[in-house]
Amino acid sequence: MTLTATSAVKIGDAQVVTTLPLPDISHADLEITVPLENLSASPVTGTLKASFGDVVVSKQLTLASGNNPVRLAPSEFSQLTVQHPRLWWPNGYGKPELYRLQLSFSQANSEPETKDLRFGIRQVTYELSLFDAAGHLRRLEYSPTTARLKDEKVVDVSHQAMREIPAADPFPASFPPEWKEGWKSWVSSLVPGAESSSAVRMLDDVRAGLPRTPGTVFSPAPRCQLEHHSQLGWPEHGKGFLRSCR
Repeated sequence: MTLTATSAVKIGDAQVVTTLPLPDISHADLEITVPLENLSASPVTGTLKASFGDVVVSKQLTLASGNNPVRLAPSEFSQLTVQHPRLWWPNGYGKPELYRLQLSFSQANSEPETKDLRFGIRQVTYELSLFDAAGHLRRLEYSPTTARLKDEKVVDVSHQAMREIPAADPFPASFPPEWKEGWKSWVSSLVPGAESSSAVRMLDDVRAGLPRTPGTVFSPAPRCQLEHHSQLGWPEHGKGFLRSCR
């Protein structure tokens, strides 16, 4: 009989955030957050290794008992700035390329803990309508990647922040008639002061009746939207369509 010591550390669901210096797509920064749980009552020392394609990074760690999120970023590992990445493109734009990320945590005298996942290199922005601090319904473009990198909360999705679209806002004549039934809806609000966030770009004041992007509608929560979705083969999901996915 052979006894094998198992790892006291478990790898949770890792998150990979990719950032592209749009419109330049020649390189991308990857930030990998790996949740590590030390199941023992004592500190554990070992090596976390992450690899995908030709990229390999490793980090020596001493983990306290309990949960230990570990962040691997280009500021520490230059390899995580990927040159000429294979991008995940939506249907109609190109091939949805995926990478295989292999994670392992190794300790002396025990079997390594491993976990694999697949991810795509892309950057998503949302065009949506939210109420600002003055109570005006505004059209804006929101970058969750930028908000996360700067640790900024932009959209308030609490019950208290949900407001009904005022009856004074007319149904736009350019919208398809079948959307009229869902025109009166509830939408979220910007966090106070979020108008000046670098993750937000104001497009227009919806109440002022300024030109809107074709194919966009109000939605009660952030949703992707897509211009000319019918020409690109995208399925409809309610009244929100993927607009930008790079």
